[in-house]
Amino acid sequence: MAVKEEIIYSLDGNNIELLEFIPYILQDFFEIGSDPKIISNLIAITNPVNDCSLIDLGCGKGAVAIEIAKRFNMSVLGIDAMAPFITEAKKKAEEERVETNCNFIVGDIKEYISSAKELFDYAVWGSVGDIIGDNKATLIKIAEILKPKGYVIYDDGYIKDKYKSEFTDIPDKDSFISRVAEAGFKIVKEVEFDSSKMKIENKKNNFAIKNRCDELSSKYPAKKYLFEEYVKNQLEESENLNHRFISVTLLLKREQ
Repeated sequence: MAVKEEIIYSLDGNNIELLEFIPYILQDFFEIGSDPKIISNLIAITNPVNDCSLIDLGCGKGAVAIEIAKRFNMSVLGIDAMAPFITEAKKKAEEERVETNCNFIVGDIKEYISSAKELFDYAVWGSVGDIIGDNKATLIKIAEILKPKGYVIYDDGYIKDKYKSEFTDIPDKDSFISRVAEAGFKIVKEVEFDSSKMKIENKKNNFAIKNRCDELSSKYPAKKYLFEEYVKNQLEESENLNHRFISVTLLLKREQ
């Protein structure tokens, strides 16, 4: 999968023509995907020291990385293929006065992992999807840049049992957990998203996205189908998250 396709896929789109409009559509959001507070609280369990390092793979606009830098005075590297997101992340880090702790770069996650020489104490994989593969393949790859006994904060989910036959490409809980162990990791703690809160947040987010897409449809009528399709995808994804999937954030410790 090409980088442009990976970006769109991770943002629940399916047409790379939409890519140039993503910064406009998502301009109302600083937090994209993962909840910085949940991730921060999971890291706190490990009692991190000041000289620890963390990499946020697919960091978006830097919400998670900046939260970690502020709370733990940790050295943080954020990498994302969307240049406008990285620009916003750098600006926000300066506003929060953690720019000396944060380094944000534009890049391909897979290429970075393959060529990286630095090992990290923590890695964040926050709602990036399976651009590397399933959770086992992804964790094995992340382990290449993780110190022995390092931690991964993994934001993903699995299918509810009664919907397994409808979503054969998404693992159930047992399969998901088995793959974590097979990749050489131990689950330290699991946080399941509050379904009621998720429904409220999804409704609010979809309203904002639809407004921006409507604005773009008026400005670019020939591309109206792109924006309508994206709104439809968002609504379908929200419906799945609200009813069919169990969304979790896991604190994983490398055992191998």
